[in-house]
Amino acid sequence: MIKYLVSLALLSSLFYTMHLSAVGGDPFLFGREDAPHILVNNRILATANGKPISVIDVMKKMDMLFYKQYPQYTSNAMARFQFYKMHWKDVLEDLIDKELIIADAEENKLDITHGDIRKEMELVFGPNIIMNLDKAGITFDEAWQMVKDDLTIRRMVGYKAQLKAFKRITPLVVRNAYDEFAAKNVHPEEWHYQVISIRDQDSVVGAEAANAAHQYLVHKQGSLEDLSATLAKRTSLTTNKPFGETAKITVSELYKHNEKEMSPAYKEALASLEPNSYSKAISQKSRSDKSTVFRIFLLLDHLQAGAPPFQKVDNTLKQQLLNSAMDEETTAYLKTLREHYHVHESGLQELLANGFEPFVLK
Repeated sequence: MIKYLVSLALLSSLFYTMHLSAVGGDPFLFGREDAPHILVNNRILATANGKPISVIDVMKKMDMLFYKQYPQYTSNAMARFQFYKMHWKDVLEDLIDKELIIADAEENKLDITHGDIRKEMELVFGPNIIMNLDKAGITFDEAWQMVKDDLTIRRMVGYKAQLKAFKRITPLVVRNAYDEFAAKNVHPEEWHYQVISIRDQDSVVGAEAANAAHQYLVHKQGSLEDLSATLAKRTSLTTNKPFGETAKITVSELYKHNEKEMSPAYKEALASLEPNSYSKAISQKSRSDKSTVFRIFLLLDHLQAGAPPFQKVDNTLKQQLLNSAMDEETTAYLKTLREHYHVHESGLQELLANGFEPFVLK
């Protein structure tokens, strides 16, 4: 419930709900003539700051949320019924919190200026406000109140929760979080690389092809992907034939290996390279048939052993800490509001204990 309240998506849906409450003829409100039907056991579920919230109020909001998320299923009673059953309690909590936040804003004399509302309306409805409101079937006064309530909720949550969360996340807190993260995320030394292999029954021709491949790559005569096709067409000075007639040139996939996964020969070949550089052609014996293979190594990245450096993860850690602190502060704020405005759920709990179901599929 908290994460929906804080997100801008929910805040937008809150003022749309107000519109649905005010406008009659909602096409999603009651079950249609086609079977099956959704029956609504309407009654008051809660009271927030003196305002009763009924099953119908909850249903109206769920209808809009359902329409926005699953417009292709709006005429499917079974799909809507399942959505209702899963979300009605959370939506009820959101409606209670919305009313309490608005009441708190009034008590604290939060000032939302006409200029603030006008600017937000242009963001929501575009510069042609009246024309777009007509298309949406919303009056200017309704839209004005919706936007005002939306701004009110955002600012109150910002003042009462967000600012406190920001104050909690000091540089020392972030650094301590990094120390904990680093202790749990130590990785071994790792190389990211590719291998270009050149084979020929005649090792002299193989060496010549390998040298031509190295020159092609180092002098950037073309891409790595085009190496095999390009080199196959070039002529060997030894045989006066294209390399493609005898030499086999392959480019490996991208490897990401730590030192335990690498052979000593590979590690030695990569040790002196800088990222995004090629080694010279190295003559090695094939493990499978003991033939001579010429290999060129491309080092893409070399990760030293240890945890990721602080500079690479500090923004991510800070955002995670802020999100957690924001959830905690918002929870505390809403709890305070419920105590201040004497919101009790005993009536709802009693209904549930007696087997109350707000929606029934017939």
